Amino acid sequence: MPPAKKNASLLAGRIKKSTTYTEEDGKKLNIIGPEDTTDMTQEQPTLYVIIHANGVVEIDFNKMLAEGVHIYGLRDGETVFTLLASATHATYIDNRPLLVPGKPETRQYKAVFFIGKSEIGLMSDIVVAIAAP
Repeated sequence: MPPAKKNASLLAGRIKKSTTYTEEDGKKLNIIGPEDTTDMTQEQPTLYVIIHANGVVEIDFNKMLAEGVHIYGLRDGETVFTLLASATHATYIDNRPLLVPGKPETRQYKAVFFIGKSEIGLMSDIVVAIAAP
């Protein structure tokens, strides 16, 4: 985004947060955009993994309009996904040690959005990472 546009956007945001701001002011200044109609009950997070040494896996995600995502993981030999984190900022680092030191292991991850204490939307697709020694 060009600097002038970014500055204008920041200024519009400050104006809208003013206690004296009215919708009429927004119309006069042409700073009222289209209303966001995203239905979070029909959305799902997208996960991306980056593999690092020593069993570390970096998990990046989108959070759309949610507060964050609940990230679930499953490792070799496990049969049930377990909650790893309630992440409000992308990136989550899975730095659990390898189950067998020096041996690569398969890890699977999935996530779902949350708002407050409630999960919302659809579960993400499962992503697979081979955690390396």
